[in-house]
Amino acid sequence: SDRHEQSLLRALVKECVLRSMGLPENTSRQKKALLSAWTSVGKPYPSFTDFDRYMLWILYNPRLKPGMSRIEATRKLLGY
Repeated sequence: SDRHEQSLLRALVKECVLRSMGLPENTSRQKKALLSAWTSVGKPYPSFTDFDRYMLWILYNPRLKPGMSRIEATRKLLGY
């Protein structure tokens, strides 16, 4: 149906935009993220999640600089 095709198209566009922004695949801990295996048969198309927002916040956070160690990055993100 047209409604199903529009939902699929919206989900594909969201996925392409998030992938182009560098959002990683889901992790074993975050199965509800938008880039989870949403194309599996019988699964509804997920929406943008808090985990997705958090990952984008980290990816585009101006406090983080190339070459930082994990400890430096963690301190910057936590406001130390």
